[in-house]
Amino acid sequence: MKFQDERGWLKIKFESDDIVFKESFSKRNVLRGLHYQSFPNEQVKMINVKSGSILDFQYDVQSQNSDITCMKIDSTMGWLLVPKKFAHGFYALEDTIFQYVCIGKYSLDFEKSYNISDALYRDKRIDRINISTKDANGIVLKNKIISSDSQLVKI
Repeated sequence: MKFQDERGWLKIKFESDDIVFKESFSKRNVLRGLHYQSFPNEQVKMINVKSGSILDFQYDVQSQNSDITCMKIDSTMGWLLVPKKFAHGFYALEDTIFQYVCIGKYSLDFEKSYNISDALYRDKRIDRINISTKDANGIVLKNKIISSDSQLVKI
């Protein structure tokens, strides 16, 4: 299955009840997410940049006062783990192919989307953002974006 628009595309390469393997292409300046599956459909994600580079964002949804962590990731980093209590998204610094495995059942009813566009401009001075309508209408996070690799676990 493949979905495509002016920002790029998304292919679902494998899907079962509780595991999904996806690959996406995002053009430069595309912001995807932050996305989160709430209880009882929480997901652990394994992410990989196949080509290109991104600013990767994670937000601890259990602690509403937490910072949004940010780390630059490229194809040399290998696979990284996003814990189930974290919303995740990324900003494409260049044309990028991104892979991810989601472990846990997906449900549209339990999906949450967070918009970090204002924080991205304020804290990273990025003003060229191409974002989907769904993500633009997400819950606005005004939390601070900090550079950190403390949330990422290499697998």
